Amino acid sequence: MVVLAVVLGAAWVLVELALPLAFFLMYALFIRAIGRVANDRHGCEGAIARSLGWGLGWATVYVAPIAALTWALHALRR
Repeated sequence: MVVLAVVLGAAWVLVELALPLAFFLMYALFIRAIGRVANDRHGCEGAIARSLGWGLGWATVYVAPIAALTWALHALRR
């Protein structure tokens, strides 16, 4: 009975707290990334190498935490 209560409690915490928080954080990162792209002031017009550099840099900054969170969640399931 105690094991069942603990399992149900853990499932509730996962579904009601942990997953919504993870989705909110991913959404916030995505919106911030979109805002960074829309408001860019690095003067990359006509400079493909500079444009690719800034794009690669900021894509890494914003995707790395999402990738780390995804990896951590998959590692926990093993």
